[in-house]
Amino acid sequence: MNRRIVLPLAVVGIVLCFSIMALPVAHAGSSSLLQATEQVDPCNFKPAVPGTVLTTLPIVNEPNNIGRPLIKVFQGDVIEVLGKNKTGFWVLVKTNWGVVGWAPSPQVLVAPKLWGDPKMVPVVADELPAPEATAEATEAVTETVSTDCTAEGIVAVTSFALQIKPLSRSGDTGATVKGGDRLLVLALNPSGSWFKVQTDSGEVGWIVSSSVATAPGKLAKVPKDFGSVEATLTPKP
Repeated sequence: MNRRIVLPLAVVGIVLCFSIMALPVAHAGSSSLLQATEQVDPCNFKPAVPGTVLTTLPIVNEPNNIGRPLIKVFQGDVIEVLGKNKTGFWVLVKTNWGVVGWAPSPQVLVAPKLWGDPKMVPVVADELPAPEATAEATEAVTETVSTDCTAEGIVAVTSFALQIKPLSRSGDTGATVKGGDRLLVLALNPSGSWFKVQTDSGEVGWIVSSSVATAPGKLAKVPKDFGSVEATLTPKP
């Protein structure tokens, strides 16, 4: 056979062989990447969708300009984003006081990747969720947290009255811990400045993280509690 014909055919055959061999590898890599993307952190079962308030405004009970004010948030506050209405102009949020309501989306800064992901910021009904349903859902989620997602700590201050929310003077739970008491850290607020803890006698509440000594690296597995998002105010010059 003419060499001018044989050589080109041989080159084409080699290229095709390498191409075919590469296909399964590429597919396997894509599959692995997909699986890695779909993996869920068992200690942080609910992804954070934080929103930063751009200007002081009221949170209202309906996604419109005549909605009844429920609570005021301030510029720089960080709130939890639960969803958006059909037009995307109103966003359903939850404050660190637990109040759920609507805010105009142009006044709440959300990461574009999170905002455009329907799983992270879904379109929701205009009605506010029933408090009972919200409480039940929170309890159900809390029960799914494994004990492997906790950390041990020791109270490092003279005493501290456990708070209902991760916010100073949010209200005492009725339990006070003392220096040397052992605690179980159940969750952190988004910034890690507060710990949700449980005492040896079973009381649960929030304590400032600097008041608890924990082993380095142990907090990495503790879940973030985005149901009680910390209000971080922008300091005034």
